[in-house]
Amino acid sequence: LIVEDNQGEEQLTAQLVRSLILEKGVQMIIGPLLYPNSRRAALAAQKLKTPLISLSRGEDIAPMGSYIFRNNLSNSEQGRFMARYAMGPLKMKKLAIMYPNHPYGVEVMKAFWQQVAAKGGEITAVEGYPDGETTFHTASQKMVGKYYKTVRKDYLNNIAECKKIEGGYRQRKCREEASRKIDPQIDFEAVFIPDSYRQVASIAPSLV
Repeated sequence: LIVEDNQGEEQLTAQLVRSLILEKGVQMIIGPLLYPNSRRAALAAQKLKTPLISLSRGEDIAPMGSYIFRNNLSNSEQGRFMARYAMGPLKMKKLAIMYPNHPYGVEVMKAFWQQVAAKGGEITAVEGYPDGETTFHTASQKMVGKYYKTVRKDYLNNIAECKKIEGGYRQRKCREEASRKIDPQIDFEAVFIPDSYRQVASIAPSLV
């Protein structure tokens, strides 16, 4: 077993692949992990007709040649798998998506949504949040129908009662309570969140 460090450099990656094959006589290469380096390694290995198993999630790695393989789920495959699991073993039909607005989150979100629709399910709510977000109140409130309060009949009824109260302070407190009193409108069986477990743990309490 020979281990080489490409230092995250594309050009060095190609040089190492050629060295491993031509100078050290390896018969197979496993790696690298990062997408740009995997493409460069695959090009070099295919040219020298040496099998390479990429650990990248890039969907276009394996099709680069008959000697190139991939041992990792692509972003889209992850989304499709989760949709099949939700609608298969879990038997869910109505789902929501809350996703980070970066390339990975968007790609997985789209794949999940498309797979749910293809299997006859329904996505009832979709909300994105900025990459690196630490507070999820706005996106969560939109998910459960508590953000656009002025279209909620129960909220308007509460406000109408507040207007009957005399005194600016008491009326203001009543309005604040009216916002808190409206119940979440949850018309989905589960929320798909393609993010880290830490982010999911931060998001979950804000949905109720």
